[in-house]
Amino acid sequence: MREVMGYYGSGVDNHTAKSGKATFCLHQTDDCQSQRIIPAKSFYVLRKSLIELHQRKNIFYVSEISARFCTTINLIPGFRISAPGHMKVLHIPVLDDESTDLTPYFTTVFKEIDEARKSAGRLLLLCAMGISRSATFAITYLMCIEKMTLHDAYKHVQYCRNIICPNVGFFQQMIDLEEKLYGKKTVRIIEPICGVKVADVVWNELYQEMMESLSQADRHSIQSFNPHLEAVSTGKFRTD
Repeated sequence: MREVMGYYGSGVDNHTAKSGKATFCLHQTDDCQSQRIIPAKSFYVLRKSLIELHQRKNIFYVSEISARFCTTINLIPGFRISAPGHMKVLHIPVLDDESTDLTPYFTTVFKEIDEARKSAGRLLLLCAMGISRSATFAITYLMCIEKMTLHDAYKHVQYCRNIICPNVGFFQQMIDLEEKLYGKKTVRIIEPICGVKVADVVWNELYQEMMESLSQADRHSIQSFNPHLEAVSTGKFRTD
């Protein structure tokens, strides 16, 4: 918690802090360290368990950390926030479900981030685990505002926060957005195992981690038993 409240001591050097050139950040919830993503104003993604909260009749009161933010976007259904007068709170309750459509909220969220950046403020994007919903908004913001491809935006956010994993429904929405923006697809939905759909960029990472953890004999056995898995992981076979 100290790292979050003392952000400038961990995420940005003192010269940068004094000059007012803050950073666009995600919050690494596992070890409470802030990472810089791109030069911009402050933007945090936190999971709710890291914020000091007091529950009273299903209303949550944000304590000391609230003084550090000008805006909070709460993505958790049924999670209400009572905040100090200086803080703007925007409730966008969305489920982390493959059928949930996030696209109607992109413009609203991006506008709030931009306003916080222009005013040199700090925006808190709050979801339950900081893995799927908040990551999707962060990735799509980079796609739309910073003109990144989906693949590059995903890898960039993942580099800063290695546990992100938008669900396959959110990935499909990002794929559709990229095709609309740039007329191409840098990520695809594949079915490496019957009945299991996943973004290829995620599957490639899972497959590589799995193979690296196995002995050479076990890797050879898997590749011989199901060469289709290797073909998918190397991009030789793709499906939409």
